Amino acid sequence: WIFQLIFRFGTNQIQTNSLKSTHEKIGNHLCITREAATRMLRYFANEGAVRPSRGTVEIIDKNNLVGIAEG
Repeated sequence: WIFQLIFRFGTNQIQTNSLKSTHEKIGNHLCITREAATRMLRYFANEGAVRPSRGTVEIIDKNNLVGIAEG
């Protein structure tokens, strides 16, 4: 989803270190359920890349997040 955000909103969106979005909005953007978005964010959090909180996803380690996204 990180590459979709960069493509749609440009690199400025990722440089802020936080995205103001709910799990539901992220799910809607990716055409997945809120539950699936929550699981995805939990995985990224367990990998130390993000810190999701109510209404915001803080990017802790951008390089790690990009590495996860690239596979």
